[in-house]
Amino acid sequence: MQPRTRPIQKFAQTVSQCSTELWIKLSMPDFQPLIGH
Repeated sequence: MQPRTRPIQKFAQTVSQCSTELWIKLSMPDFQPLIGH
């Protein structure tokens, strides 16, 4: 845990992860059971 050296990077990483999960849900509905959502 670094003391808030790069909050923007952490934010971008979180957004990227959420975007990836959303893209998977929208583009590959057949894989939803494998993801677990």
